[in-house]
Amino acid sequence: MMENFSMARERMCSRETSIFIVSLVLLSLGLARSAESASFDCVKARSPKEKLICQDGILSASDASLGQVYHLRYLRLSKTGQRLLEHSEDGWLNYVSLVCPLSKTSDASAAASCLEKEYHYREEQLQDVGQRIGPFVFNRIDLFSAHPVADDETGGNPGFATRIISYPQIDNVSNAYEAEWNKNAAQTTVDEACDVGDYLSSYEINLASRLLIALTWSRSFYCHGTPHGEGESTSDNQVFRPRPSPIKVSDLFKVDSAWKQTLQGLFWRQLTNAGWSPPHDNADHVKESLLALVVMPERWILKKDGLSVSYNSYEGGCYACSPPAVKLTWHDLTSVLAPYAVVK
Repeated sequence: MMENFSMARERMCSRETSIFIVSLVLLSLGLARSAESASFDCVKARSPKEKLICQDGILSASDASLGQVYHLRYLRLSKTGQRLLEHSEDGWLNYVSLVCPLSKTSDASAAASCLEKEYHYREEQLQDVGQRIGPFVFNRIDLFSAHPVADDETGGNPGFATRIISYPQIDNVSNAYEAEWNKNAAQTTVDEACDVGDYLSSYEINLASRLLIALTWSRSFYCHGTPHGEGESTSDNQVFRPRPSPIKVSDLFKVDSAWKQTLQGLFWRQLTNAGWSPPHDNADHVKESLLALVVMPERWILKKDGLSVSYNSYEGGCYACSPPAVKLTWHDLTSVLAPYAVVK
């Protein structure tokens, strides 16, 4: 396994678009570099980016750290998962070569700053690779794209419009229902809100068991030249029955009980105790709207310690009025939980 991957990485890094070389050959021989040096042999540096990395101590350390994280996370995956991660990494390398360009005539300091930022983001992304939650090991797939935009210095990467779409996959699936869940997760996308902008879609796995996988999707966009970006969070709680399907009220609560009134009352008390209140000019309408959202299964964020609901921009009555996320423990909800609730 190590030999094949090392050869693949060498082929990838022979391209001019390569930014760093994960030192798997050195690691496999027990000759890994320290965290203070680049992940490749600076004596053999050829491209302008490789030379820049070797000349910048902070960038060199970031490169080495990123290479180490990639290697360790890669080893947590099945062979299928490793191939998916390699493909994702190829996409990231190409993306970085576009948004952080460096040539003999370009600004080296700007390229170094861009690379440092992208290294930091990528290392954060890789923390989700090989993550074990409940009975599953999850892989993380990231899809990157960027295209130049003339005379545009706004956005996360000036001169470019970008899209980064991320989604989880159960690694080494054991049945058709897990494979179906993977297929559904891979269909995530973002709505095109503007012609030129930056789009980001990510996720958090909140809970996983043989009965339930609970996610929160976070999607945001920034239309270049506008005052601010916008975003939203949506829940995706899939119950295996045995096929994965959206959670229903009866999967969690006694449908013949006062679960709705209990849930709404507890949430509103939490919000007011946290010091939040709706805008005075529209208080009754905002309260009614928020309490309606609380009892919608597609808005529930399910975790080991309880149930919470987060609110998106404007749902609190104005852009800056969004209520804080509040959580009810499962103990708080004991009286209305179903005997065979999927969180037990």
